[in-house]
Amino acid sequence: MLECDGVEMYQSDAMLKWIGRMGDGALFPCDDPAMLFKIEEMLGLGGDFSRAWMPCLYIGMRHTAYGHPEKWDDKAKVVQEMREKFVADELPKYMAFFTNELEKSGGFLCGPKPTIADCAIYPQLHYFQRGVADHVPKECLDGYPVVIAWLARFRALPELQKHYGA
Repeated sequence: MLECDGVEMYQSDAMLKWIGRMGDGALFPCDDPAMLFKIEEMLGLGGDFSRAWMPCLYIGMRHTAYGHPEKWDDKAKVVQEMREKFVADELPKYMAFFTNELEKSGGFLCGPKPTIADCAIYPQLHYFQRGVADHVPKECLDGYPVVIAWLARFRALPELQKHYGA
């Protein structure tokens, strides 16, 4: 449990919120209700995006958890179809949401400076750029220049450059 100005939080991202309060607290500013609302909204969008992708990921790894038999002859075909459908149908919907927020914000998801929302969503989208998911082209985000620019802007932060040694 985390408390922020008297409000108890039990969400799974409580550790991220706790870390965001460290230092000057700019990543999760507890004294700014409007910013907290925006951060929560973006974390929710990131969670929705993750939940939309998870069946596509896990069906290839643990298909029996989704009711398929251990020996499943059509697995490769179904995995490919699910992932291609995600890229064609779900990815554009979420990229439109992220693009809209980034165009309104002034640089990062919740405003001109990064917050924990950027910290949480960056790895989700960077995963798709890396080209590690079968049947998902690493160029799948290239049609979203606002998102691509945000990924580059976030990756260029000195703290990340120092951490990743790039």
